Amino acid sequence: TENPSPQAQPDNSLMSNVCCQDSGVMELPLSEQKSNSDVSSTPLYNYIPPAPPSGEGTLLLRVGILTVSDRASNNEYQTGDLSGPAVETALLQSVKQLNTDQPKNSRKLDCQITNQHIVPDDIPSISQTLAFWSKEQMAVAGSNDTTNQCNLVFTTGGTGF
Repeated sequence: TENPSPQAQPDNSLMSNVCCQDSGVMELPLSEQKSNSDVSSTPLYNYIPPAPPSGEGTLLLRVGILTVSDRASNNEYQTGDLSGPAVETALLQSVKQLNTDQPKNSRKLDCQITNQHIVPDDIPSISQTLAFWSKEQMAVAGSNDTTNQCNLVFTTGGTGF
């Protein structure tokens, strides 16, 4: 008997249910589509994050959220990008919870989303955006304005990352 070698069959399902929707789901009316808004509320199995570094005052997190997606950057999703907002929601909820759970005399976190952007899944677009958000690039540009500077960047999407 002939044993055909197993070949990988293409998987037409999407790997993410956050920024993307399966084509079968998109055919449903919006009122019948499953919401992805609960993705960020999934508990991390009793994970307790460490306290912020000790010190006086508040530790400021200037956060950038970069979504890497060809289709989202081309506005091909009926619902728009959902992964960037999901990251923002999860982050802000986590910081709020962390500040609530820490002892009163502990240093608190202040989280400001200073940049949120969608770029196609290509290295120049990703690199340019990350460089622009960094302190080094702002110094090269001769800018003293740090309102868009990030000290923490989250990336989401990008199957080719």
